[in-house]
Amino acid sequence: MKATKIFFSILLLTPFLYAKEFIVNNKNSKANFQLMYQKSKVIDGSFQDITGLIIFDEKENIIKSLQGSVDTDSVATQNKDLTALIIGEKILNNKKYPEIEFNADKITDDKVFGDIKINGVKRNIEFNIVNSGVFLDKLYISMNTTLKRSNFDLSWDVLDSLGSSAVSNDIKVTINMEATLQNELNFQQTKEKRKK
Repeated sequence: MKATKIFFSILLLTPFLYAKEFIVNNKNSKANFQLMYQKSKVIDGSFQDITGLIIFDEKENIIKSLQGSVDTDSVATQNKDLTALIIGEKILNNKKYPEIEFNADKITDDKVFGDIKINGVKRNIEFNIVNSGVFLDKLYISMNTTLKRSNFDLSWDVLDSLGSSAVSNDIKVTINMEATLQNELNFQQTKEKRKK
């Protein structure tokens, strides 16, 4: 009886035997976004502060789990006034909602499905994903999607001369992540503490 329980326990754990934890390196990771203004001007921006945890099976080259967040206060654009507007109460309201959160609930070879929470509103969305695998204990992943700002109550509006919205409803999002193997990250942090 005990042998049977052990056997089944091994079967259940087998898919995770080669899975390792990778921590998103916020110094080398970025979430970029792009939208249109007055149908012709491209507005680019990015979130500079990303955190996350990825469970990755190196043997199978499969992402088992992915969750992360970005600091809404870390927005950067070409214009200081625009940055202040995005961070402020009219749009992201960083004081009330300091983070944008994402938790994957299904991952395939080229798609990631999960809940994203923006401005206090949670929606299930789909990302395209490119898994570039591990190189020198670092995992490289790129994700992209198009969000509808109206789905997240980001309904501030600037009207053009015809009374139509001057800002596009579509927001293109691209996330490039470098993630460090958990054990390696802990080792680096220990070395830094010793130096101090």
